[in-house]
Amino acid sequence: MQIKVKFIDGRIELVRPRELQELIDARRISQFRRSGGWVDLEHNNLRSTLRGNYRGLNRRSNFED
Repeated sequence: MQIKVKFIDGRIELVRPRELQELIDARRISQFRRSGGWVDLEHNNLRSTLRGNYRGLNRRSNFED
């Protein structure tokens, strides 16, 4: 599956999902297309790709060590 993206210069292309994150991180695209429409990277919130940095209590565990 490929994702439609709009580059900063206005070009529209299809990219692979793994390329999408690289383009977002490099700030080379302004928008990408989801099933619900275009996502504007400047104005829409995106889910964080950062995982594993949480330092709080483990609320999912009911067991004590």
